[in-house]
Amino acid sequence: FRVTENFLFYPPLVKAKELLDSGAIGEPSMVRIRTVRGIRPEGAPSRMPPDALAWRRDPNANPGGLLYDDGWHKFATAMWWLGEVDAVYAMVTRSDSYWLEMPSAVMWRFRRKDCLATFDFASADELPIRSSLAAADEFFEIQGSKGSIWVTRCTGELLDMPPVMLLKGTETTSFQIQMDWLSSFNGAARDFIDCIVSDRQPDMDVHFSKRVLQATLAVYASSEAKREIDPSTLT
Repeated sequence: FRVTENFLFYPPLVKAKELLDSGAIGEPSMVRIRTVRGIRPEGAPSRMPPDALAWRRDPNANPGGLLYDDGWHKFATAMWWLGEVDAVYAMVTRSDSYWLEMPSAVMWRFRRKDCLATFDFASADELPIRSSLAAADEFFEIQGSKGSIWVTRCTGELLDMPPVMLLKGTETTSFQIQMDWLSSFNGAARDFIDCIVSDRQPDMDVHFSKRVLQATLAVYASSEAKREIDPSTLT
Protein backbone atom coordinates (compact mmCIF):
# COMPACT_ATOMS: atom_id res chain seq x y z
CA PHE A 1 0.00 0.00 0.00
CA ARG A 2 1.42 3.34 -1.00
CA VAL A 3 0.41 6.94 -0.37
CA THR A 4 2.05 9.99 -1.95
CA GLU A 5 2.91 13.13 0.01
CA ASN A 6 4.15 16.07 -2.01
CA PHE A 7 5.81 17.93 0.92
CA LEU A 8 8.37 15.10 1.21
CA PHE A 9 9.58 15.89 -2.31
CA TYR A 10 9.75 19.68 -2.15
CA PRO A 11 13.46 20.52 -2.65
CA PRO A 12 13.75 23.10 0.20
CA LEU A 13 12.17 20.66 2.70
CA VAL A 14 14.41 17.86 1.40
CA LYS A 15 17.44 20.15 1.86
CA ALA A 16 16.33 20.90 5.42
CA LYS A 17 16.26 17.17 6.17
CA GLU A 18 19.72 16.73 4.67
CA LEU A 19 21.08 19.51 6.89
CA LEU A 20 19.31 18.09 9.95
CA ASP A 21 20.56 14.56 9.32
CA SER A 22 24.11 15.81 8.78
CA GLY A 23 24.18 17.29 12.29
CA ALA A 24 24.48 20.85 11.01
CA ILE A 25 22.36 22.26 13.86
CA GLY A 26 23.18 19.70 16.53
CA GLU A 27 20.41 18.15 18.61
CA PRO A 28 16.98 19.52 17.62
CA SER A 29 14.76 20.86 20.41
CA MET A 30 11.92 22.64 18.60
CA VAL A 31 10.13 22.64 15.25
CA ARG A 32 7.98 25.65 14.43
CA ILE A 33 5.55 25.69 11.52
CA ARG A 34 3.65 28.88 10.77
CA THR A 35 0.83 28.94 8.22
CA VAL A 36 -1.13 32.02 7.21
CA ARG A 37 -3.98 32.17 4.70
CA GLY A 38 -4.53 35.42 2.87
CA ILE A 39 -6.04 36.50 -0.43
CA ARG A 40 -4.80 36.35 -4.00
CA PRO A 41 -3.32 39.58 -5.39
CA GLU A 42 -5.77 41.31 -7.72
CA GLY A 43 -5.57 39.87 -11.23
CA ALA A 44 -3.15 37.09 -10.26
CA PRO A 45 -3.67 33.83 -12.21
CA SER A 46 -4.26 30.55 -10.40
CA ARG A 47 -3.49 26.97 -11.42
CA MET A 48 -5.94 25.58 -8.85
CA PRO A 49 -9.02 23.87 -10.37
CA PRO A 50 -12.24 25.80 -9.60
CA ASP A 51 -13.84 22.76 -7.90
CA ALA A 52 -10.78 21.96 -5.74
CA LEU A 53 -12.54 23.09 -2.56
CA ALA A 54 -15.81 21.21 -3.13
CA TRP A 55 -14.87 17.98 -1.33
CA ARG A 56 -12.91 19.85 1.32
CA ARG A 57 -16.05 21.68 2.45
CA ASP A 58 -18.13 18.48 2.57
CA PRO A 59 -18.19 16.76 6.02
CA ASN A 60 -19.18 13.51 4.29
CA ALA A 61 -16.01 13.54 2.18
CA ASN A 62 -13.51 15.21 4.53
CA PRO A 63 -13.03 14.14 8.19
CA GLY A 64 -11.83 17.62 9.19
CA GLY A 65 -11.30 21.18 8.06
CA LEU A 66 -8.05 22.98 7.31
CA LEU A 67 -6.26 21.47 10.29
CA TYR A 68 -6.88 18.05 8.78
CA ASP A 69 -6.43 18.98 5.14
CA ASP A 70 -3.31 21.10 5.63
CA GLY A 71 -2.24 19.74 9.00
CA TRP A 72 -1.65 16.32 7.45
CA HIS A 73 1.16 17.80 5.34
CA LYS A 74 2.73 19.50 8.35
CA PHE A 75 2.62 16.40 10.56
CA ALA A 76 3.99 14.27 7.71
CA THR A 77 6.90 16.67 7.20
CA ALA A 78 7.78 16.96 10.89
CA MET A 79 7.51 13.19 11.44
CA TRP A 80 9.65 12.55 8.35
CA TRP A 81 12.25 14.83 9.89
CA LEU A 82 12.15 13.67 13.51
CA GLY A 83 9.97 10.59 14.01
CA GLU A 84 6.74 9.61 15.70
CA VAL A 85 4.49 11.86 17.77
CA ASP A 86 4.03 10.97 21.43
CA ALA A 87 1.41 13.52 22.54
CA VAL A 88 -0.71 16.26 20.92
CA TYR A 89 -2.34 19.30 22.51
CA ALA A 90 -4.47 21.61 20.38
CA MET A 91 -6.85 24.55 20.42
CA VAL A 92 -9.08 24.59 17.33
CA THR A 93 -11.34 27.51 16.49
CA ARG A 94 -14.71 26.45 15.12
CA SER A 95 -16.90 28.66 12.96
CA ASP A 96 -19.95 28.48 10.74
CA SER A 97 -17.64 27.19 8.01
CA TYR A 98 -16.76 23.50 8.26
CA TRP A 99 -13.47 24.04 6.49
CA LEU A 100 -12.13 27.28 8.01
CA GLU A 101 -10.58 26.73 11.45
CA MET A 102 -8.62 29.87 12.23
CA PRO A 103 -6.96 30.89 14.42
CA SER A 104 -5.80 27.51 15.72
CA ALA A 105 -2.66 26.23 17.40
CA VAL A 106 -1.20 22.76 17.91
CA MET A 107 1.71 21.55 20.01
CA TRP A 108 3.17 18.07 20.09
CA ARG A 109 6.06 16.07 21.55
CA PHE A 110 8.21 13.70 19.54
CA ARG A 111 8.57 10.19 20.92
CA ARG A 112 11.87 9.42 22.66
CA LYS A 113 13.24 12.88 21.90
CA ASP A 114 13.65 16.08 23.92
CA CYS A 115 11.98 17.95 21.10
CA LEU A 116 8.63 19.70 20.72
CA ALA A 117 6.81 21.15 17.74
CA THR A 118 4.28 23.93 17.25
CA PHE A 119 1.93 24.48 14.31
CA ASP A 120 -0.13 27.68 14.18
CA PHE A 121 -2.76 28.52 11.60
CA ALA A 122 -3.85 32.12 11.14
CA SER A 123 -6.11 34.11 8.84
CA ALA A 124 -5.15 37.38 7.19
CA ASP A 125 -8.11 38.08 4.93
CA GLU A 126 -6.73 41.42 3.76
CA LEU A 127 -3.18 40.20 3.05
CA PRO A 128 -2.31 39.49 -0.63
CA ILE A 129 -0.08 36.41 -0.93
CA ARG A 130 1.68 35.57 -4.17
CA SER A 131 1.15 31.93 -5.09
CA SER A 132 0.50 29.80 -8.16
CA LEU A 133 -1.92 27.68 -6.11
CA ALA A 134 -3.58 28.47 -2.76
CA ALA A 135 -3.21 31.93 -1.20
CA ALA A 136 -1.34 30.53 1.78
CA ASP A 137 2.19 30.86 3.08
CA GLU A 138 4.25 28.56 5.31
CA PHE A 139 7.42 29.10 7.29
CA PHE A 140 9.34 26.18 8.84
CA GLU A 141 12.04 26.42 11.50
CA ILE A 142 14.05 23.65 13.15
CA GLN A 143 15.93 24.88 16.23
CA GLY A 144 18.94 22.85 17.34
CA SER A 145 21.71 23.10 19.91
CA LYS A 146 24.15 24.54 17.34
CA GLY A 147 21.85 26.62 15.18
CA SER A 148 18.63 26.64 13.22
CA ILE A 149 17.26 25.85 9.76
CA TRP A 150 14.66 28.02 8.07
CA VAL A 151 12.51 27.03 5.11
CA THR A 152 10.93 30.28 3.96
CA ARG A 153 8.96 29.25 0.87
CA CYS A 154 6.42 26.51 0.14
CA THR A 155 2.92 27.10 -1.21
CA GLY A 156 3.19 30.88 -1.14
CA GLU A 157 5.81 33.47 -1.99
CA LEU A 158 5.27 35.94 0.82
CA LEU A 159 8.90 36.40 1.84
CA ASP A 160 11.64 37.64 -0.49
CA MET A 161 14.27 35.45 1.12
CA PRO A 162 16.35 32.43 0.08
CA PRO A 163 14.21 29.27 0.28
CA VAL A 164 16.54 27.59 2.80
CA MET A 165 18.77 29.25 5.39
CA LEU A 166 21.18 27.75 7.91
CA LEU A 167 21.76 30.09 10.87
CA LYS A 168 24.66 29.37 13.23
CA GLY A 169 25.37 32.34 15.49
CA THR A 170 27.30 34.92 13.48
CA GLU A 171 27.23 32.77 10.32
CA THR A 172 24.28 32.47 7.92
CA THR A 173 24.38 30.20 4.87
CA SER A 174 21.72 30.62 2.19
CA PHE A 175 20.75 27.91 -0.29
CA GLN A 176 19.27 28.95 -3.62
CA ILE A 177 17.63 25.78 -4.91
CA GLN A 178 14.57 24.78 -6.92
CA MET A 179 11.52 26.31 -5.24
CA ASP A 180 8.68 25.90 -7.72
CA TRP A 181 5.93 24.42 -5.57
CA LEU A 182 4.72 22.25 -8.45
CA SER A 183 8.05 20.40 -8.32
CA SER A 184 6.87 18.76 -5.09
CA PHE A 185 3.88 17.21 -6.83
CA ASN A 186 6.03 16.09 -9.75
CA GLY A 187 8.51 14.49 -7.37
CA ALA A 188 5.77 12.63 -5.47
CA ALA A 189 4.25 11.31 -8.69
CA ARG A 190 7.65 10.23 -10.02
CA ASP A 191 8.51 8.39 -6.79
CA PHE A 192 5.10 6.65 -6.79
CA ILE A 193 5.80 5.24 -10.25
CA ASP A 194 9.40 4.35 -9.38
CA CYS A 195 8.20 2.40 -6.32
CA ILE A 196 5.83 0.34 -8.47
CA VAL A 197 8.47 -0.32 -11.14
CA SER A 198 11.22 -1.25 -8.66
CA ASP A 199 8.93 -2.89 -6.06
CA ARG A 200 10.21 -0.49 -3.42
CA GLN A 201 8.38 0.83 -0.37
CA PRO A 202 8.23 4.67 -0.23
CA ASP A 203 8.96 6.73 2.87
CA MET A 204 5.21 7.21 3.30
CA ASP A 205 4.06 3.59 3.37
CA VAL A 206 0.90 2.33 5.05
CA HIS A 207 2.50 2.36 8.52
CA PHE A 208 3.78 5.93 8.26
CA SER A 209 0.46 7.02 6.73
CA LYS A 210 -1.48 5.55 9.65
CA ARG A 211 0.70 7.35 12.21
CA VAL A 212 0.28 10.67 10.39
CA LEU A 213 -3.50 10.14 10.23
CA GLN A 214 -3.65 9.39 13.95
CA ALA A 215 -1.59 12.49 14.80
CA THR A 216 -3.79 14.70 12.63
CA LEU A 217 -7.03 13.37 14.09
CA ALA A 218 -5.56 13.77 17.59
CA VAL A 219 -5.70 17.53 16.99
CA TYR A 220 -9.51 17.43 17.07
CA ALA A 221 -9.65 14.92 19.93
CA SER A 222 -7.37 17.11 22.03
CA SER A 223 -9.27 20.32 21.33
CA GLU A 224 -12.57 18.70 22.24
CA ALA A 225 -11.22 17.00 25.39
CA LYS A 226 -9.11 20.03 26.40
CA ARG A 227 -6.14 17.80 27.20
CA GLU A 228 -3.19 16.16 25.47
CA ILE A 229 -3.89 13.06 23.41
CA ASP A 230 -1.63 10.12 22.56
CA PRO A 231 -2.27 9.58 18.82
CA SER A 232 -1.58 5.84 19.08
CA THR A 233 -4.76 5.44 21.15
CA LEU A 234 -6.94 6.53 18.24
CA THR A 235 -8.37 3.84 15.97
